[in-house]
Amino acid sequence: MFAATNAFSIPLSNTSRIVLLTCLALSLSACGSKTPDVITVASNIRTTGDDGFVVWDTLFEEQNTQHLDDDNVGYALKTGVNSNGTAIAFVGMFNEDQIEPPTGSGTAVYRGTSRAVSMRTPNLIEAIATLGLVDGSFVRAHHTAPVTLQANLDDGTFQGENGETTDDGGFTHRFNGQFTNGRMTGEGLINTGTLSSLGTKLEGRIGDDKTTLVFKATRTDQIAIAGGMNLERSN
Repeated sequence: MFAATNAFSIPLSNTSRIVLLTCLALSLSACGSKTPDVITVASNIRTTGDDGFVVWDTLFEEQNTQHLDDDNVGYALKTGVNSNGTAIAFVGMFNEDQIEPPTGSGTAVYRGTSRAVSMRTPNLIEAIATLGLVDGSFVRAHHTAPVTLQANLDDGTFQGENGETTDDGGFTHRFNGQFTNGRMTGEGLINTGTLSSLGTKLEGRIGDDKTTLVFKATRTDQIAIAGGMNLERSN
């Protein structure tokens, strides 16, 4: 089982709210057959549940990925568009309770891979060309990069950043935060190449030998980003 992960939502306006449509009892035909035009975007950290994504919203043009270690600990990403025209990026942690709080002292260094998915509305050139778009309404991009995290096991703080991305370029992420009893919270800044100083919120678990962190963008008027990282201790 999992500990519930807090969900975040960002209200856009009274007439353009982020709405998370749950289609657990509905089929896609009931929600509609054509992908709606994207009018808003949303990023959220969600609890995944025992059956993967069944507790999450059913989306048009849905795409799911899971990133788990040998102990089945990690995170999952889900992106798509709901019937209200909201492009959504979700991330949730799997079996994070299996990571016991660290017992050592000093500085611990963790290394691994950061993976993220972004959803945004197309710019004018992309809208005309429709190259790489789904129904011409949004652009989905994948970002993968090596990441290093340093944790001070004495005062319960951490900081980290990713290296050069290997997929869509221009994606950097620097972050920091604190942890208590192994539970991590933090914030950071992403530069996507087209948007700079995009704020992020992070949640995760840290242990003696590994760390799992998930993150999501906090400014959702132009782009939705959700991602995660599985790290192993290197010192």
